[in-house]
Amino acid sequence: MAALLSAAGFAALSTGVLNVADDLVAVLALGAGTVQVGWLNAVSSAVFLVFSVPVGWWLDVVDRRRTLMATQALATLALLSVPVAWLFEVLTFGQLLVTSSLVGLAGMVWGLGISTLLPTVSGRDKAGSAFARLQGIETTAGLVAPGLTGLLIAVLAAPMALFFAAAFELFAGLSLIVGARRSAAEKSDTSPTARPKFWAGVAEGFHFVIKQRSILLLTCSSALINFSLALTSAVETVYWVHTLGFEPQVIGAIGVVIAGSALVGSLIADRLLLRFKDLNVSVCGAIVATVGAVALPIASYVPGFGWAFGWVMVHIVIWNAAMMSANSGVYGIVARATPDRLMGRVQSFRRLISRGALPIASILGGFLGEGLGVVPTLWIGVAVAGLGAVATVAVWWLVRKR
Repeated sequence: MAALLSAAGFAALSTGVLNVADDLVAVLALGAGTVQVGWLNAVSSAVFLVFSVPVGWWLDVVDRRRTLMATQALATLALLSVPVAWLFEVLTFGQLLVTSSLVGLAGMVWGLGISTLLPTVSGRDKAGSAFARLQGIETTAGLVAPGLTGLLIAVLAAPMALFFAAAFELFAGLSLIVGARRSAAEKSDTSPTARPKFWAGVAEGFHFVIKQRSILLLTCSSALINFSLALTSAVETVYWVHTLGFEPQVIGAIGVVIAGSALVGSLIADRLLLRFKDLNVSVCGAIVATVGAVALPIASYVPGFGWAFGWVMVHIVIWNAAMMSANSGVYGIVARATPDRLMGRVQSFRRLISRGALPIASILGGFLGEGLGVVPTLWIGVAVAGLGAVATVAVWWLVRKR
């Protein structure tokens, strides 16, 4: 378990460095404009939409740990190609685009692979708590990576930052190797007789998600909450700057509080899930998060910077901390209900359903902000988050009814 979490930490550091440095490599080293940067950012979303379901099926028919090792090797080599090409003055935007595609694909396999392997390593009864610890490690890496990347770019150059991203990917792979040598207990339940053909396997996973009402409702809940988050994020910066009058340094502080509250939330979720049922933690988390969401638009109605900033802080702390508990509880429920041989497909379908509409939500949020105004759009986001909480409560009611 420790090796898997260590690998996740190194992978999260690599992702954090890449998120900051990738666009800067395009702009500073290659002179890219907004259109090129837009294509660069669109690649990861396109990779996810196209490959998530096939990857979920693939993870159910292969050795998951070895697959993650291969994934880290691919990401390491792809990332290393950028600083090497830059040093030899042959780096092109096409190469950067291909690298982003490969790293995006590797990152998607890694994310699905970790979520598929985690219940086997931690035990299904402790999967929710293990997921909370995983989120805590990834959040910590998210706090460290931006500052580290800025320092690397200031001292060296933007392309060289990707050398360190590659090194973190390599360390992640080495951590998995060390873990594999220490324990041979994490065997996938995918014997040759359990390996369906692609379309039959995809259909089996889809039908399982649809027929399991608890998993389907929890997936819909996640989709609604993510839709709410994307809707709100589309107008959030405009809200802070133009409606509330926050300065850039205040917005920077908000980013730190977001990461810090998520970290605290993951620590709290770990303790809660060791004491209470996954479903109870998930329901309480979703309800509390919705209450916290209300504080964001309320900030526009109070006088003065101090009160507005205070309400924004209330929103950020409650929302992020509570969502950590809700997400960890949901993961625990899904891990308990899903056979190991279906875990990859179920997780891929859940991610596709819960995240597939995010681009639409972002665009819709922008149009609503222009047409209705920023504050009404935030209230719509609160309402959608409330619907997500209702779906989670419905699962609790179904379980109680049984």
